[in-house]
Amino acid sequence: MHPTRLVILAASSLALASAVRAAPTPVDSRVSRATVYVDRAIVTRTATVALETGSQQLVFPGLPASLDADLLQVSGDGTAAATILDVRAESAQLEAAANPRLAALLEQARAIQSELRVVDDRSTVVQQQRDYLDRIKTATVTPPTAEGSQLPNMTQWQQLLEFYAQGLGRALTEQQDLDRQREDIRARLAAVQREIKELQAPGRRDVKNVVVRLDVAEAGDLDLQLAYTVYEASWSPTYDVRVNSADKAIVLGYAAMVRQSTGEDWPGVQLVLSTARPALGGTPPELSPWYVREQQPQYRAGSTLSGARMQAAPAAAEDAVALEAFSVGAAPRAKRDLAFTAAQVETGLTAATFTIPYAATVPADNAEHKVSIASHPLTGELSHLAVPKLAELAYLRAAVKNSTGAPLMGGPVNLFLDGTYVARSQLATVMPDEAFDLDLGVDDSIKIERKLVNRLRENTGLISRNQRVTYDWLITVTNNSRAAQKIVVRDQMPVSQHEKIVVRLVAPPASEVERTPDGRLTWTLDLPAGEKRELPLKLSVEHPADMSVEGLE
Repeated sequence: MHPTRLVILAASSLALASAVRAAPTPVDSRVSRATVYVDRAIVTRTATVALETGSQQLVFPGLPASLDADLLQVSGDGTAAATILDVRAESAQLEAAANPRLAALLEQARAIQSELRVVDDRSTVVQQQRDYLDRIKTATVTPPTAEGSQLPNMTQWQQLLEFYAQGLGRALTEQQDLDRQREDIRARLAAVQREIKELQAPGRRDVKNVVVRLDVAEAGDLDLQLAYTVYEASWSPTYDVRVNSADKAIVLGYAAMVRQSTGEDWPGVQLVLSTARPALGGTPPELSPWYVREQQPQYRAGSTLSGARMQAAPAAAEDAVALEAFSVGAAPRAKRDLAFTAAQVETGLTAATFTIPYAATVPADNAEHKVSIASHPLTGELSHLAVPKLAELAYLRAAVKNSTGAPLMGGPVNLFLDGTYVARSQLATVMPDEAFDLDLGVDDSIKIERKLVNRLRENTGLISRNQRVTYDWLITVTNNSRAAQKIVVRDQMPVSQHEKIVVRLVAPPASEVERTPDGRLTWTLDLPAGEKRELPLKLSVEHPADMSVEGLE
């Protein structure tokens, strides 16, 4: 054999061996942690790999196509001595049949359809039972045709009636239960079929493979973590407030509604919820100069401009700069990893982080999944607020302080009084140690009435003719509860915006009511159980007789 050819063959074999070694090695990983923000999530996958010396490439295959390729983080430790050279994301396509999530959903759909068939079959049997009962009823009331036959006697009629009523009642009850089961099964089947349709769509077959290139100086095992950002995930807070009127105890239950449609499930992960908002960016906006210039005349299209040019272009450019400065950040700011222990709340300078103390499962079905965060007792004062001019109702309120040590994000609140659901309200964002009011719904044990006793219009003055309108209301507050209650009653009086319109408060005296410049009047009552209090409200509005005044009732 020619020597030159041997060299070429050897070189070719060496290049082939090098290419084989350089081929990425698939990594068997699992989702171990998900840090969810209000508009995105950072998902962490973990894997244990065995490394040999030299340059190696590891690939995390089939990750969500929407992951942000600019926000990849890789870390690890183990017995191997290795250096991360680079991390990159490559787009790929996954056949629908090979998609493990789609295969699991198809199998789940078949199982749900089997459940539906079982319910339908049982419903058919129940209908046959009802038909049989109807035939028995028809036979008992049909005149006999055979000689010697006779209709049932009264005792037999009663027995037949009880038999028919019991049988029909059981059949109807079971049919109602089957209808509820069918409705639930169809809802679950529709949700699964929607997800199957999304995964079978051409755009959902796109995935990303993350390739990690390593330089291994010493062989060994390595525990590897890959963190990536996806945007089809979010969480929002929800609260349960439970009030015991006997001891006036208030307990706040804090939970989160987590949803995600990233294309991969999060089974049994360590779930972390953050109140940070990375979409806003980390750089404050800058003010652009505020120019005031002479308005230039407007010209129709096609007209000729003479003299100085119009300054439309610079103004548009300045507007663009201002808008760009205030737009939400396209590039999220860098984040740093924090260590958390189970059931711990970490409050930083700008956000709080909640680490859920148990393994949570959040499927990629875009449905809300409730996760409990904590339950905190709150100390506060219960009172009632009534605005009888608008509604003759007393609303129970609790003045409390956020003693949870973490911010309470704005969200819906379900209110329970003495174990009974009473209302649903909304909580604004409350920072730690900030005081706020909890609205606990209407308390029917406090009766409020507002009655117009008299309305008098009269002329006054001998020289200058004026007209005066006097209003006389009576507000009655009755405490029908078993304990003394603090009740705040609010009303109002007109506010004059003309020097010749004079408004006077006749009753009550200033010592009995709190009055603000905008005309609001507030009574604060400590009303014993079973007692009633009458609050007179009398005021007058006087103005020149030839003046037309608006706003009078």
